[in-house]
Amino acid sequence: MADLHVCWSRRGDSNPQPSDYKSDALPIAPHRRSCAAHRSQGRTRRFPYELAGSTQCPGRFSGDEIQYVRHVAHFVATERLLLRPVSEDDLPVVFAIHADPATNRYSPSGPDADLDASRRRLDTWLKDWERDGIGYWAAIALRHEDEAEDQPAKAPIGFVGVRHADASEWSERPEPLLNLCYRFSPHCWGRSLATEAARSSVAWGARHRPDRPVVALTSPDNSPSIAVARKIGLAAYREVAYHGTPSVEYRRPDSG
Repeated sequence: MADLHVCWSRRGDSNPQPSDYKSDALPIAPHRRSCAAHRSQGRTRRFPYELAGSTQCPGRFSGDEIQYVRHVAHFVATERLLLRPVSEDDLPVVFAIHADPATNRYSPSGPDADLDASRRRLDTWLKDWERDGIGYWAAIALRHEDEAEDQPAKAPIGFVGVRHADASEWSERPEPLLNLCYRFSPHCWGRSLATEAARSSVAWGARHRPDRPVVALTSPDNSPSIAVARKIGLAAYREVAYHGTPSVEYRRPDSG
């Protein structure tokens, strides 16, 4: 069992912000879904993985601890990444990644033209979480054992996750779906981080909204994106026009 450095708040705010948190360690035990907790060495709360599991812990918490559990319910830990809901503080990284021509080579809308375009993008993502309780995550590289615990928080290296969508946006037949996105900074390419994060995103979506198939839309020329989709079990479902651009919709073979 490995320690995951994650954030927690004791303020009891109804909508805690990243600046409210301080670092702590949570043990990761993959494949366990309990969110039971116990005290260890005073103030430290240790939550068995899965961090994105049930938030119902009757008789375990009170006051500000309850709010912490509710917020942690949106965190997911993979082998190398912490996936957390996006925040307003992520704007510089949203702009850096989405204004980069290399990361947006196959995007129907192209790179973000300016910071305002990235701000509108991020605002949409924030509203997803507020309205639906589901949305895109910021992907944070997990801290190495030899790194100091008091070092500054790491910036995201990419964005990944699922958000509510409807097939009527790109086809004639309406169908509620979860649209999967994975986009990482170029310096992280070639390490299978997108595959690792996308696989967890699909699993998380299937648990929390099993009534909505997870789909990924990509250009037929975007070989890296297609490779990720195939590695996580998605298959080409149909050709569509997404924002006027020829695209292929990928989904699980058993969800059509």
